[in-house]
Amino acid sequence: MAELILNQVSKYYGQSAAVKQLSLTLPEGEFIALLGPSGCGKTTTLRMLAGFENLSEGQIHLNGNFLARPGWQVPTESRNMGMVFQSYALWPHMCVADNVGYPLRHRGIRGQDYQQRVKEALQIVQLEALAERMPQDLSGGQRQRVALARCLVTDPR
Repeated sequence: MAELILNQVSKYYGQSAAVKQLSLTLPEGEFIALLGPSGCGKTTTLRMLAGFENLSEGQIHLNGNFLARPGWQVPTESRNMGMVFQSYALWPHMCVADNVGYPLRHRGIRGQDYQQRVKEALQIVQLEALAERMPQDLSGGQRQRVALARCLVTDPR
């Protein structure tokens, strides 16, 4: 974990502000939930944190280092962050364990380390008994937990 700071972060689409001058400090080890009505900027804020959206104004810092500012950002794949999508985004042709292990394979992690990390992530979300099931054979809550395990398996900061 690391301290995360959003300093006067804004995102504009033309003249329309999706997020306007948001400031937030999240100390190491803290947990936060973003709540609000549809269209208030929750997803846009998370997309800026993940690097999927460029900032229009402001800065994002992680552990005292710049993550993003207008015109410059650390690439998404270099941030060591995870994002759990509301729609789960599970591969329908892969079993639970393979879905969880996908980001590890993408990073070139194989063998015993791969197996151990997938097992630990499934234990965290209490799905180790369902490792060989296919996503279509799971409940909605179980699918969401697979997506969470896939996020956690890389040990994001």
